[in-house]
Amino acid sequence: MQNETQTSSSFSRRNFLGHTGALGLGSVFLAATSSVARAMAGETARPAAVPGLVFETFEAGGIAHYSYFIGDALNGTAVIIDPKRDIDDYLALAEKHRLKITHVLETHIHADFVSGTRELVASTGAAACASIEGGAKYGFPIQPLRDGDVIESGNIRLKAIHTPGHTPEHMAYVAATKAKPNRFWALFTGDFLFAGAVGRPDLMGVENTGKLADKLWESLQGAFTQLPDPLPIYPAHGPGSPCGAGIVARDGIPTLGTERESNPALQFKDSKKFIANLLKSQPPVPTYWPSMKKINAAGPEILGSLPDPQQLTPADFRTAVAAKDIQLLDTRNMLGFGGGHIPGALNIGYSPSVSMWGGWLIDPERPVALVTPSQGEAREVARWLA
Repeated sequence: MQNETQTSSSFSRRNFLGHTGALGLGSVFLAATSSVARAMAGETARPAAVPGLVFETFEAGGIAHYSYFIGDALNGTAVIIDPKRDIDDYLALAEKHRLKITHVLETHIHADFVSGTRELVASTGAAACASIEGGAKYGFPIQPLRDGDVIESGNIRLKAIHTPGHTPEHMAYVAATKAKPNRFWALFTGDFLFAGAVGRPDLMGVENTGKLADKLWESLQGAFTQLPDPLPIYPAHGPGSPCGAGIVARDGIPTLGTERESNPALQFKDSKKFIANLLKSQPPVPTYWPSMKKINAAGPEILGSLPDPQQLTPADFRTAVAAKDIQLLDTRNMLGFGGGHIPGALNIGYSPSVSMWGGWLIDPERPVALVTPSQGEAREVARWLA
């Protein structure tokens, strides 16, 4: 194994993973060796047919999370739905098109990642919009939303549809324009309806799972009955996310009609059979998810920007690791790690999957030092961990 070429010490940044403890980061660089009713009403427009629309999907790799930027270039405004915590992409797109972000919408209190809503609000002055259905409460200022409420920004019009089941407060949003409020061009389904799957109802404790499963069935039967089959759907997650069992990648943009015809969860005629099948098919709940829900409800710490790990020489790094209660995270590939590594290091290969596996395996109360491959960037790992 070749010698280290660059190293860095841990640094301290409180709550960097969204938990209450402090997290430090550092890095050392080494050489890399249906029963749903049919739709009867409403028109559908494709996004391309909406005048002045600036529409972008952003994926947070490793957790298969999708967030959405909806801009109105004619009026200079934009709305973000379910933002990731690192908000640079949204700010850059808004700057490119000279748009002001006026609203940030959450479909629900997320369990699998730290929300970027507070970051965006702090950076842009936008209104944080969140559902208070089902008794949801937040530890930070929000614009409360109930079923049927409408958010307007320029010509953008988003109507809230209460879809409980994954969580009690869950909202979907159907998009139209102020000029044509009944001509829908998108349905943002959050963690309620995915391509090929539906949201899991088992994230709020055993005592709530049965009630949420019943609510999920009821929502699937009634929430979207007046929306047309050709309506494109934009969920909060794609294949690989544990937020739903069996999420698939459709050819092209999935539609409500496609899901009504082929989504296995929408083919059941009996609620008991639906619930039994749903609950037995769910993957294990990641250990960090209950903490994420509490953090997102209370309001994550506002970082302002992602910190840069401080580089140190190998000798200084060795001294720092020996002197402090620091976790070692080695992000080289498993062959490089197997060929030689610092004793006590944890290995998660350099990829966006650091996000999910880091949540599973890293103690949020202890600082972290990073070992990265020579072609990797410590700041990119910091972004995944955030």
